Amino acid sequence: MSVGQDLKFEYNHGMTHDWNFDKWYRWNCRERRSYNLEIYTETEALFVFNELFPKPNLKTIENTGVIYDR
Repeated sequence: MSVGQDLKFEYNHGMTHDWNFDKWYRWNCRERRSYNLEIYTETEALFVFNELFPKPNLKTIENTGVIYDR
C-alpha cells in the first residue's frame, strides 16, 4: 500500500453519492487485487455499494443541513 491511500473506506457525507461510489470502487478494487480476488464489474460494484450505503432519502435528511445529490 502506498502513502496516501486510506486503510478503510469512509463515506463522505459532504460529497455526492456518485463521488463516494467512485472512491469506494477504486478502494475495493485495490483491496480485492491485494487478496487475489476477482474484481467486481462496475455494475456488480454499484449493487454492493448501494446495499452497504443506500442513497440518502431527502425526506429523512431534510433537517440535517447537509446537501446531498438530488
